[in-house]
Amino acid sequence: MSKDVIQELESLKKEIEDAKIEKARLEGQLKSVQERMRAEYNCRTVEDAQKKLTRMERDWDKLANTIETDFNELQEMYEW
Repeated sequence: MSKDVIQELESLKKEIEDAKIEKARLEGQLKSVQERMRAEYNCRTVEDAQKKLTRMERDWDKLANTIETDFNELQEMYEW
């Protein structure tokens, strides 16, 4: 084999090894995020988390509207 082919194969081998290391790192991060998702939000899947997020956003909007309405009422009552 020529030197160019050997160098190319060695380069590809290094890329594969680097990719394996990166894959392991990302799998570890994924596992960590999934464990946190379960512990903090009681969600086992991404779909569960998306549903919970939708509910939380809806609740947030309701609360924000209530606060704004109450604040406006207070402003009118006490004219500040």
